[in-house]
Amino acid sequence: MENARSFSIFRRRYKLSPPQRNDYRRLHIDQTNMPADYEKPSWTKELPAIYVADLADYNAGRLRGCWIEIDDYIDADDIRQQIQEMLKEKGHEEYAIHDYTNLPASHLGEWPCLEQVVEVAAAVREHGYTLVSGYLANLDIEALPHLGDRLLGIYDSVEDYAYEYVNEVLDLDKALGTMASYFDYHAFARDLELGGDIDTVSLEGGHVAIFTTR
Repeated sequence: MENARSFSIFRRRYKLSPPQRNDYRRLHIDQTNMPADYEKPSWTKELPAIYVADLADYNAGRLRGCWIEIDDYIDADDIRQQIQEMLKEKGHEEYAIHDYTNLPASHLGEWPCLEQVVEVAAAVREHGYTLVSGYLANLDIEALPHLGDRLLGIYDSVEDYAYEYVNEVLDLDKALGTMASYFDYHAFARDLELGGDIDTVSLEGGHVAIFTTR
């Protein structure tokens, strides 16, 4: 921690300000930067789905319900219709969502807003379950619409991100002169994390997703 504080003082002394959103957008306007070998694991490509249970049957000790897959063409009204069709088979009215596939259940619960379920499912289809779940780990689900704006890219390590940022945004030669060649990218990466300038989510294959906190 002492090293991190010392490096933070060094950064301020030489006016190496933390990354700002405009800098990020210059670097990552299409958000396509990621390691060449990165590919979402095959299981994360399965469609997000919910299991809707008939509560009347459930409370009577019978398991009855239906799985609903959420693809690009289904919206909240479609889900409601499928739920109502399942309930009408036995004239029941109440339901609860008792299971999820490829969706962060802890953020949705048994009676979620179906519009939010569709929104989360769309994010999972685009970015993968691990990234979306990790992004929401310390945030409310209302933060989900900002995921695309905050995602800076997927890297082999935080240090790789720091190297890219320093070399494409900061003018080290102007800031440090002959000291530029001694710049400590590892310490700078650690400083970005400890200083709260970025959030990270560990992904499969040893990769890491980087998010701006600004």
